[in-house]
Amino acid sequence: MTDENRRLKPDSREYYDREYYSNLSYKLGKIGHSFMSNRIRNVLDLARVRPGDVVLDLGCGIGTFVRVTYDQVQAVIGLDFSLEIIRFCQQELGPISNVSFLVADAKQIPLKENTIDRIISADLVEHLPDDVLKGMLQECFRVLKPKGELAIYTPAPLHLFELMSKHNLILKRDYSHIGLRNMGILCNHIEAVGFTIIKKYHRPSHVPVFRMLESVLLYLPLLGVLFRRRNCVLARK
Repeated sequence: MTDENRRLKPDSREYYDREYYSNLSYKLGKIGHSFMSNRIRNVLDLARVRPGDVVLDLGCGIGTFVRVTYDQVQAVIGLDFSLEIIRFCQQELGPISNVSFLVADAKQIPLKENTIDRIISADLVEHLPDDVLKGMLQECFRVLKPKGELAIYTPAPLHLFELMSKHNLILKRDYSHIGLRNMGILCNHIEAVGFTIIKKYHRPSHVPVFRMLESVLLYLPLLGVLFRRRNCVLARK
């Protein structure tokens, strides 16, 4: 049996508890890294949180967007599939009056309908097969208040880095990326549950110099797909 066949299924809780979050200190350390600072800037520009918002960080991971928004909003909830990562977040952040965490499946969000102003889904949907994505989007629509907004930030499938990673060329393959989708397919999924797309655009990678090149080339009609690192979508209920 090959190493790939022995792997835990990348859509299982065990996979995230035992493999994906296996080096938490490294992942937390990346918050000050150019990759993470670029990610935070891109997501906050997209999500446009406001002082009175109740925010849900869906698939919160190490709690990045809980950390960078709690002092800007009314309340923020971090939700993740992994019990281990939620325990980690609770230990790292400690008690904060307007912060809470939930262990739950994204397609079964344990919140009342019409209670959330803004949902941040950063680097989540690429981990979800179509059926789970549909359930997640339906739940997001349910829990958002009227005119509430969903911000989705996810890798584009045909960017050079994703193609290299897929074939283990220089970059290590990410087995958790089971749901990479191009912008058109992603927006179709979002609109199918009732959302209205407010804006959609691409962002380049965090890599210096190459990022400048991408910023120009991503607009090319055909070859541009190789330089579109992130799909950014803002949808309104």
